Amino acid sequence: SNQQGSENMKMIILLLIALLQQQCVGERVSENERVRLWHENGNVWPPNWQDDTPEYREAMAKREAEIMSIPGADERWENWMQFVQGYMLPRFTEQGFDVVRVPPSIHAKLKKAVDEGIANWDNLREEQQVADSIYGPYNPKFVDLGPLAQEVIKEMRVLHEQWSGLQLRATSAYGVRLYRNGSSMVMHNDKPQTHVISSIMHIAHEYDNDSEPWPIEIEDHNGQLHAVSLKAGEMLFYESAACLHGRRQ
Repeated sequence: SNQQGSENMKMIILLLIALLQQQCVGERVSENERVRLWHENGNVWPPNWQDDTPEYREAMAKREAEIMSIPGADERWENWMQFVQGYMLPRFTEQGFDVVRVPPSIHAKLKKAVDEGIANWDNLREEQQVADSIYGPYNPKFVDLGPLAQEVIKEMRVLHEQWSGLQLRATSAYGVRLYRNGSSMVMHNDKPQTHVISSIMHIAHEYDNDSEPWPIEIEDHNGQLHAVSLKAGEMLFYESAACLHGRRQ
């Protein structure tokens, strides 16, 4: 009797699970229906809550068409998510980026750390887990700054606040990346959880040909792409989660 009751219970449980599964499947809406409901709830695309220029909307419409033509689903999804992020994030400066001089005392400290790292080149670690964004025959070398990283970010926070007009909380002083010949970086947007207002400090370089620099490409708030070639001792302020950027050359 106990065994029979147990078997009946199993059948009841299985039946309930089957009914729940059937109910869940029945409630799924088609993609067209989902889109219709999304619009009925007051949503619009492209978003219109910011004062985007016609030039920016035209550039974004072209990019959306390019993304939707990507045949691979995973690649299309990744590009789409970054595209939407850049479109939706608020903008805090007129252009989205600016080039200024690094404070000489800070540049001197970083240059000293880089020179010491290069002098110990064979023992410098290679940066890992960058294969999805940085391409080339070699991974970048990396100079870990130790306590100097926090010293620099503390000194630089006020300059980032002055540029952005925001009160900021420091989240990351990454360190010094040493790119090697043949490197390129995909165009991307940074993580909005930690990289709303950022900067890149150009410590030093050694080009094969100084007439052929390695620029940072960055898109402004008007949808225009700029190639910014920093000189040693210069830095790029930028809204790195909103502005598409990379080094494709």
